[in-house]
Amino acid sequence: MPDERDEVVQKLVAEWVPRVHADMTVATFVDDDRLAPEIIAFHAQQAAEKMLKALLVQRPLTFHALMQSVHCWRCVKKLALRALRNSPRQAA
Repeated sequence: MPDERDEVVQKLVAEWVPRVHADMTVATFVDDDRLAPEIIAFHAQQAAEKMLKALLVQRPLTFHALMQSVHCWRCVKKLALRALRNSPRQAA
């Protein structure tokens, strides 16, 4: 039977994951000139931070969980850097 902590953790994770998806949706709009590159980078960073929190709260810090977090961060970093490089405002 789950204890109170498990219920709280599951509730937090259930709140964070949709926010991660929303932030990643914004972060993928790298070709949209209406969004400043720093806004795209901010949302990419927020997605990584929320997913890392969800992973660390949901399960004990194991090597596997840590590597998943590192992989997630690298993907988000690539998106953010691509957004900055591809920004027409940066080239101007």
